[in-house]
Amino acid sequence: MEGLMIVFERLCLRDEIMASLNPEQAWRELTTTSPGVVARVAQAEREFAVYQRRDGVFSRPSVLENAKNMEPAAWWGMYGKHLPLL
Repeated sequence: MEGLMIVFERLCLRDEIMASLNPEQAWRELTTTSPGVVARVAQAEREFAVYQRRDGVFSRPSVLENAKNMEPAAWWGMYGKHLPLL
């Protein structure tokens, strides 16, 4: 699980850099402890908890059944929109 959180941090850092007005400067200045990155990581962790707990759409019997029968990419394409940061 810790490895996944590191991936979240790095992806959120990349997104913050790319979204900045000056990515070249942001690349030098932003870190995983920058407020914007921390906020995005926290949101991603909350989304992951929703998925893990099977809350919301992930509690529906049809969603759980489709998880057994669909290709992973197709399943995520259908239901992943409920967790936009993941």
